[in-house]
Amino acid sequence: MLKKVIISLIALVVFTSGTFLLFLNELYIAASLATLLTIGIFVALILQYQENTKKLIFTLNALESDDFAFHFDDRFSKNKDTDKIFNYMLNRIKNMTERHKLELEERERYYETMLERADTGIIAVDNKNHVIYRNAKALSLIGLSILNNLVQVKNIDTGLYESFCNADEGNDQKVSFSNEHGNITLSIACSRVTIKEKDVKILAVNNISNDIEANEVEAWTRLIRVLTHEIMNSISPVASLSETLSKFYGNENAELKEGLDVINKTSRGLIDFVESYRSITRINKPIRKAISFKQLITNILTLEKEEFSINDISVEVTANRDDIMLYVDESQISQVIINVIKNAIQANANKLKISAFIDKDEVIRIEFANNGAPISKSMSEQIFVPFYTTKPSGSGIGLSISKKIMQNHDGAIQLLRSNEKETVFLIVFR
Repeated sequence: MLKKVIISLIALVVFTSGTFLLFLNELYIAASLATLLTIGIFVALILQYQENTKKLIFTLNALESDDFAFHFDDRFSKNKDTDKIFNYMLNRIKNMTERHKLELEERERYYETMLERADTGIIAVDNKNHVIYRNAKALSLIGLSILNNLVQVKNIDTGLYESFCNADEGNDQKVSFSNEHGNITLSIACSRVTIKEKDVKILAVNNISNDIEANEVEAWTRLIRVLTHEIMNSISPVASLSETLSKFYGNENAELKEGLDVINKTSRGLIDFVESYRSITRINKPIRKAISFKQLITNILTLEKEEFSINDISVEVTANRDDIMLYVDESQISQVIINVIKNAIQANANKLKISAFIDKDEVIRIEFANNGAPISKSMSEQIFVPFYTTKPSGSGIGLSISKKIMQNHDGAIQLLRSNEKETVFLIVFR
C-alpha cells in the first residue's frame, strides 16, 4: 500500500513539474518538488499509521474476547515491506497468546481432575457465600446434587450451614448431621486466598465418622477386655470352690448344700454372662469371598422363615441392580443381618422391606425398613453401645458385635431414622 501511494505522488509531482517548468525557474521548481515529496511521504506515513493502528486495535479486541480465528497476510516479498513485517508481528503475538491460553486450560483440567478424584470435599466461596467451585466429593458428603450458595445447606441441616459459615483459618469445625446416606460427622478446615482482588474462602471437608466409630469401638473393646478379665479372675475361684464344698459337705447338711449350689449356679451364670461379652473382643478377622446379594438374602430368609411365620411378618426384597456382589465373610455378615431382623421382630413389626442399591460411587447400601415400634431419640444414641439394652432378656451385645463386624469389613451400620411410620437400619459396604 505504501508503494502505491508513493508512486502516485511521484506521478503527480512529475505532472505538476512539467507544467511549472513553463512558468518558474529552476530553483523554484526544485523547491516545489522537494516540498511535494515531503508532503507525500508524510501523508503516506499517516495513512500507514492509521492502518496499523486499526490492525492493532482489532488484534487486542480479538485476544480479549478469546477469538483466535484471524490471520494477517505476512508473506514476505523480496523487499520485505514494512506492512508485512507488522502483520507478522501481530500474528506472532496471537500465536503466543493462544498457546499460553491452551497451556493454562490444560493445567486447569489437570488440577480439576485431581480435585474431582480427591477423597476430600473442596468448596470455594466468596464473601457473600456464593460457591465459586465445589467438587463431586463435597456434594456427596453434604447430600446435595447442586450447590450454588452455602444457604442451600440449610435444607440439609442448620448446624452444618452454621459450621460452614463459622469455619475460618485457625477455627476448624466439627459437625454431625443426617442425610440420605445416614449419620455423618464432618471436619471442616478453612484457608483464605485472594483471587482477582476478591477474598475467597476454601473449605476442606472430610468425613471422620469412621475414625470416630473406630475409636469408640476400640475403647469399648479395651474396657470389655479389662472388665471380663478382672471379673473372671474373681468369680472363677468362687464357682470352683462352691462346687467342691457342695460335693464334700453337701450330704452332711442339706441347707449348706442348697446354699453352695445357689452360689455355684449364680457364679456359673455370671461366668457365662461375661463370656458372652468376651465375644465382642474375639471377633475373627473376616475371611472374604464373593457372594451375590440375592443369594445372601435368600439364605438368611430361608433360615428365618419359621420366625417370620410365627410372628406373621411379610418380607419384601428389592435391588436397583440384579448383579450386586458383596465381597464379605458370609457367616459374619449373616449374623449382622439376622441381628437387624431380630430387632424388627422384637419391635412387633409385621412388615420388613430390604432394599439394596449401588450409588454412583460404587458404594453398596442395604436398608432394612420395618413398621414396628419406633426407637426413641435417647435410645437411638445408645443402641450400638455395649451392655445397653431395653429388653428384659437382652444382653446388649447384638448391635455392638454388628458394628464391630461392619468396621472389620470397612463398612458401617447405622440407624438411619425411626418414627411412627418406619424404622430403618442402614448397612454400608464401601
